[in-house]
Formats: sequence, C-alpha cells, structure tokens
Amino acid sequence: MADLEEFQVDESVVAPSGARGVICDVRRMTNGATSYGVLDTTGSIRYYTADSIKRVL
Repeated sequence: MADLEEFQVDESVVAPSGARGVICDVRRMTNGATSYGVLDTTGSIRYYTADSIKRVL
C-alpha cells in the first residue's frame, strides 16, 4: 500500500495527539509502509505512518 504523502527529515508536523514535532527518522516497516519518527517538544520520539501525521504550514 502506498503512503498518501511523503515526509522528509526536518519537516515540522503535528501528531494525532496534537503534539508538534519534527521528523527525525524515516523507516520502512515489514509490511512495506513507511513510518516516520517524530521528535516532539518533550524530547520523545514516536513513530507514525504518513496518514496519521499532518504537515505544519
């Protein structure tokens, strides 16, 4: 399944919880989907798929 949107390292995004952060890692999961590591303002890194994060304009 192709991702809806591609993100790059250092892009600002908003996670599902509303937390703002920056893409710090991009990985391919075993199912072929891409996951994006988001470094949030608390210093935590959480991984999301492209359809669950939004780009900050």
